[in-house]
Amino acid sequence: MVRVAIVDDEITILKKIQAMIMQEFDVHRIDCRYFSYTSAKDFIDAQKKQPFDIAFLDIIMPEYTGFQAAAEIRNLQNQTYIIFITSNDESVYDSFDFQPFQFICKDCDDIFQNRIKHVIASLVRHLKQNRTLIFQLPFSEEKKVKISDIIALKSDRNYLEVNCCDGSTLRVRGKLSEMETELLSYDFIRVHNRWLINMRHIRLPDYPNEEVIMIHDLAVPLSRSHKNELKKKYAEYLRSST
Repeated sequence: MVRVAIVDDEITILKKIQAMIMQEFDVHRIDCRYFSYTSAKDFIDAQKKQPFDIAFLDIIMPEYTGFQAAAEIRNLQNQTYIIFITSNDESVYDSFDFQPFQFICKDCDDIFQNRIKHVIASLVRHLKQNRTLIFQLPFSEEKKVKISDIIALKSDRNYLEVNCCDGSTLRVRGKLSEMETELLSYDFIRVHNRWLINMRHIRLPDYPNEEVIMIHDLAVPLSRSHKNELKKKYAEYLRSST
């Protein structure tokens, strides 16, 4: 279950924001438990006891601001997704120090609702990639890897080479077609008959040279038959992630 905190000192706005957030998570069928706070200090006390997965923080609040609450979260080294909410557009520039996931401005209701819809869709994509896969290794050993930590998979006959964010490469028995079926809903895409990549870790799609540069400078070949599909899907991914 995903723990979601909403913090705003104005109770009417707090209730409205929570209703919008609940509606969008329900659309994606994400099981959440919601916690509302009119005080950032009360939120931080709860965060220290059990970290939230997601926190929607109003920035301008009396006594204790959303920025101060975000600083506490980062000092605690929590991996909480922070989404700032404010009526002051200029605050966005000051928010980057706290590594927020997104920033939502309190415009008119329609714009605000659409922005929440967009942010939650992006959150869901990230939450899904936190799922862990278990790979069977030689000598009955196994390795657990979060989907978000997989850069790419390469087929090598009856084996798969799994390139991971920590620089390691796992060699496991398996078929790329089976992994493609399992990972397509997690922002992975086939770019070659031997390669499946995680769009989250694309650094540069080099279409003229028919390759995709991933993080760690991993160069993945891009076949002509998959080029147009990558252009389409990667553009969709970028739009939904910003």
